[in-house]
Amino acid sequence: MPLAPGQSISGFDCGDPQINGGLQQHQESDYSSRIIVAVDAGEKVLGYYAVSAINIEFSNRPKALPHSLSEYPIPAALISHLAVDKSCFRKGVGANLLIDALQRIEDASTQTGIRLVMVQAATTGARTFYLHYGFIPVAGQPGRLYLPIEQVSKLFRDLDR
Repeated sequence: MPLAPGQSISGFDCGDPQINGGLQQHQESDYSSRIIVAVDAGEKVLGYYAVSAINIEFSNRPKALPHSLSEYPIPAALISHLAVDKSCFRKGVGANLLIDALQRIEDASTQTGIRLVMVQAATTGARTFYLHYGFIPVAGQPGRLYLPIEQVSKLFRDLDR
């Protein structure tokens, strides 16, 4: 569900004060990204992700993309944060949030022309998490990974079988 103005986030702690503070900043400001939260039955925030639209310039395009995408900026969705409360580590909350984000992005891609999903992995653990789900590292940018929207669409087609 989208983060609501005034929704209680005080109990959220992913173990990184900067990311915890980022959730607070997003709630208090009108950023260009959207925040989606997972909550328990008591409305405690268990995890969240931030997603926004970006364009990737040719000079920064991942090498594995088709050359047909090289002339113009590439429309993409950026998952800039995906964080889980410490009480939920290794319980599937992060995977569920990622699947939710990918589903929303895939749905939007049919209307907007999104060609990639980009993520920013702040830690080695986050990088490993995204690699596990098929994300591809961007050369020269250790924390950046991407997934072509065709792979996301295929994932959901395969799940529907």
